[in-house]
Amino acid sequence: MSTRKPFNRKRRNMKRDALVLGALLIVVLAVTAVLAVLAKFGPKPDQELVLQVIDGDTIDIQPADDPTRVRLIGIDAPEQGECLYEESKEFLSTTLWPRTDIRLKYDVQRQDQYGRDLGAVFMPDGTFINEEIVKAGWARAVEYPPNVKYTARLKAAEGYAKQHNLGIHAVPDECLLPTEVAREAKARYEADPDPFYKDVMRDAVERTKNFTYREQALEYIDSL
Repeated sequence: MSTRKPFNRKRRNMKRDALVLGALLIVVLAVTAVLAVLAKFGPKPDQELVLQVIDGDTIDIQPADDPTRVRLIGIDAPEQGECLYEESKEFLSTTLWPRTDIRLKYDVQRQDQYGRDLGAVFMPDGTFINEEIVKAGWARAVEYPPNVKYTARLKAAEGYAKQHNLGIHAVPDECLLPTEVAREAKARYEADPDPFYKDVMRDAVERTKNFTYREQALEYIDSL
């Protein structure tokens, strides 16, 4: 009786087993490599990964397929179309370039009426980004109770920016009049200083939704 067939069958089985083990080894090595990359470039367990900067006070964080929008708590940067909008966005973009690791901390109310997370953004070294933006003059400090945990720090940063006439605290007068009606009223007031025109300017400022320079504008109008 020949033993060749059982021997050949055994060799085939050994080759098959070797191929299976080789394939498994490749999968294991690939998974290990992916995990190594994630460990090196992905966020640490207590950190978030920045995907993009939306404007001077808003960012998106991971995951990429369903990002979470974060509104930086306690600050208000210029809106699109307002003076220094691009500059404030650029400052935040330079600080939090894509894939930057950050830590988020929250106050009493975690989300705003639009469903955005309200976060205090910290770099791994402890730098408080919200504070840095305000201190550089690219945003103003705002307080919306019950979220008052960071108010004192942000107001102090704003005081520094005001003292040194930085960013939004040194914009031209025309940046403080948001509508054509307000600007026309100012021109008329300069020709005929009737208090009525100042009321028109105030009304235009008050009616402009989400106007970053509202407080400055009202102070400016009162000073005329």
